[in-house]
This record gives sequence, C-alpha cells and structure tokens, in this order.
Amino acid sequence: MVLLDARHSREGRESSSFSVFDPALLCNRGGAPSGTCDARHRELHGIHQHMRDAVIWTCQIQMKSAAGVAMASDNLVSLHKHEEHIRADSHRLIEKNRILSDHLTMVHGAMAVIYALVHDHASMSEDELTMQLLGLRLFNSAASSLKLGLSGYYQSAFAVMRDIFETAALIDYLQSCPEKIAVWKASGKKQRIREFGPGPIRDALNKRDKLSGNKRKMKYDRFSEYASHPAAPGFELLAPDGLGKIGPFLDEKYLKAWLEEGVVFLVEGATVFTNYFEKIEEALLMEKATFLNEAVVWWQKYMGAPNQPGLDTE
Repeated sequence: MVLLDARHSREGRESSSFSVFDPALLCNRGGAPSGTCDARHRELHGIHQHMRDAVIWTCQIQMKSAAGVAMASDNLVSLHKHEEHIRADSHRLIEKNRILSDHLTMVHGAMAVIYALVHDHASMSEDELTMQLLGLRLFNSAASSLKLGLSGYYQSAFAVMRDIFETAALIDYLQSCPEKIAVWKASGKKQRIREFGPGPIRDALNKRDKLSGNKRKMKYDRFSEYASHPAAPGFELLAPDGLGKIGPFLDEKYLKAWLEEGVVFLVEGATVFTNYFEKIEEALLMEKATFLNEAVVWWQKYMGAPNQPGLDTE
C-alpha cells in the first residue's frame, strides 16, 4: 500500500528517482541501447503487473477474511442470544416448581460457602492452600455445569457433573486423611493414578464408610457412558424426541434430572469441603454453620435421611 501511495503522490515522485510502478522511468538511463531498454521495459512491466495483481489479491483476501469474521461474530452472537433465551425459560420452569426452586437455592448456598472459604479465608498452611485450590475447582465446575444446564446443553452439563463428583470424592478422602494431602500434591502421574485415581478413592471411602456395595462406581460409570465419553447411550441426551438436536434446546425432563442429580453432588461436595476448615475467621464460621444447618434440613426433606449429608449415599 505504501508503493501505491508513492505512485500517486507528487511528493513521492519528486523524492525518489523512480518508482517500481513506473518502469518506463528506468529506460534510457545511462545511455542504454534502445533494444536493451525495450527488453528491460517488458521485464519491469511484467514485474509491475505481478506486484499489482498480488496487491489486489491480498486486498481481496483481507476483505473476504473481514467478511468471514463478521459472519462468525454474527453467528456467535445469535447462538448466545438463543442460549440466554433458554436460560430465561429454564428459570421460569424452575420458579414454577417448588422442589426445583429449593434445589437451585441449595446449589447457590453450596457455591456461596465454597467461594467464601476459598476467597475470604487466609490459608494457614500449604495443605490448606491445596484444599482451597480443590475447592476452587469444585466451584468452577459447579458454575460451568450450572451455565450449561440452564442454557440447554444437558449432556455437557452432566459431563461436568462427573468432575464435581470426582473432585468431591477426592476432597472427602483428603479431609479424612489430611496426612495424604502433601503426598497427593507431590505425586507423579503413575502414583497419582495408583493411589488417588477415582477407583482407589472410591475403594478407600467405601472401606471407611463400611459400605458393601459400590454405588459410587455405578454413578461414575453412568456419567461416563451417558455424558463424558462418546458412547451410543449418550445420544439419548441429544435427542429428546428421538431426533438429534444440534445446539442448545429446552427440555423440562432433562432440566429436572440434571438439577436433581447436581444438587446432591454439590451439597455433598460443599459439606465435606467445609468440614476440613475448622480454624477459620468468625464470619466464615457463621457462614459455614448456616450452610450446614440448611443442608441438613434440605437433606432430611428431600433425601429422606436423618443424618448429615455426605458422600456415603449408598
């Protein structure tokens, strides 16, 4: 573009002896024979044509690229608007259902207490900091699943729920075996899989809770088959009416199933997470106590169990 400006600018012509876009100016310089000048003229004219075509081609590519970016931006904005429309409809469905409203309130309460202990508590040791980072992951996964579930991406929301379940189980194990926190943090891949993978953690928790079955594994496998792993049974979450839905969609049955599962795992996860933190600021102690009381009431009301919620949901 600079060369084009030089060609059309008087100042550009006067400040330079020649321009590559005016090959005729090179002729007859230094007393060159006319035949040599003609050959040089043709050669430079060809270069001029080639460079002009290259500039035109580049400009066309840039224009097409800008148009493509604009189209992509429009499509993404349209998709986001559709997601937000579904999110609003999801909230309306939940508000009309007292049970689902209670579940969403508990989800908010669980996320709030996790946030408080992660954000507002000054960690007193490396182990506490490690547990706070696990709590951060728990919060972010909950927020992601919430965003996806309310916006109509049910399979993806269930996939993230498996991460909540797995992270909460690890937190439960580490808060009951605090001497393992530093070991887990320092472990390499092989040791981490061998000692702290989903299977070993489930086995350790089942042994601690004296559970003969393995309901934890059944839940984990169900999430893996229907959501986390690409498997044919998972098509069910993409085709509510037997026909696949591309992009987000609203389905009251899936919304209800996701929220009913998610609230259980998150309340359990938040409960075991808060249990680890005993020496905390007074304001946080009050927030922790409030959440645990609300969790017990919710658990007794909807899970039919008199005891405090925990991951021993056998």
